Amino acid sequence: MELCGFDYGVLGDGEVVTEEVVRVICEDTSRDIEKIAGLVFWKNGRLVKNEPKIRQLSEFRQPVRLKSLYESYLRERIDIGGGIETKRGCDGHCIYCVEPYVKGREVRLKEPQQVLEEIKCFLKIGIRSFMWLDSEFNNPEEHAIEVMEHIERSGLGSRIEWRAYVRPKNLSEDFFALAKRTGCFCLDIDGISADDQQIARMGGGFTMDDVVLASQIARKNNVPFVLNYLLGGPGDTVERANKTIEFFHKLGPKAVSGTVGLRVYPHTPLHKIVLRAGELEKNPCLKGYVHNNASFYRPVFYVEPSMRRLMKRT
Repeated sequence: MELCGFDYGVLGDGEVVTEEVVRVICEDTSRDIEKIAGLVFWKNGRLVKNEPKIRQLSEFRQPVRLKSLYESYLRERIDIGGGIETKRGCDGHCIYCVEPYVKGREVRLKEPQQVLEEIKCFLKIGIRSFMWLDSEFNNPEEHAIEVMEHIERSGLGSRIEWRAYVRPKNLSEDFFALAKRTGCFCLDIDGISADDQQIARMGGGFTMDDVVLASQIARKNNVPFVLNYLLGGPGDTVERANKTIEFFHKLGPKAVSGTVGLRVYPHTPLHKIVLRAGELEKNPCLKGYVHNNASFYRPVFYVEPSMRRLMKRT
């Protein structure tokens, strides 16, 4: 907030808190704005953070979808026109990911009927292509299957197309078969690396066998998929990176995609690893704003030095 010059911020879910703040400022000026749960504000030069209230997704009102807000997507024929959450939160332990802190470790599920109503709202304004905005659509798989079953029973599966990020662990035949029947045009599988030790270091919570099996079932059910890698993290090497890219291509994905280097976000395990290593300016693994940036809100990236040399050569 100091960096951006903001007066107020929100911890956790923003839907209810933002509305309450606007109402107090514009209408109910007699109410004490500083008592709103989840509000962040300045007081006597200090930043005060009110504890947020954790709400179930059923407590939020249906989002208003105005066609005017999506005109550019429709005009440019962008593949993904709309975004829908079927759940919020992540109980994973990936060392680089800030989502468990931002959205909470409890995975809060949206009722499948709510998801259907959001799909119908998009269809009314001419948008039929979606991205499930969940951290991982199949976490838990049972809920993802329930959502897809509702879509299939409603008859909407032939009218929409969608894409999602999925965790490669415990993906079943039923999941891929339903995905195919309900309009899935691509699944993004988080493979991370072709090396089990590196996956473990990154906190992936799965193995290469899981990635291989998920790829096989996807091909069997004719579901296009992309394998995503993350290179340059703690302990990674050029040899592992080359092995990962080569092996992922052999699994038959639509594409192999990924990044070299990890953004270091506050409150993540990677952030703690970096702090334990000592002064940012002297850490050879860091690139970006390493001076006068204790908050890490200006971008800092972790890249193993050997990986940076590879990037320079290529």
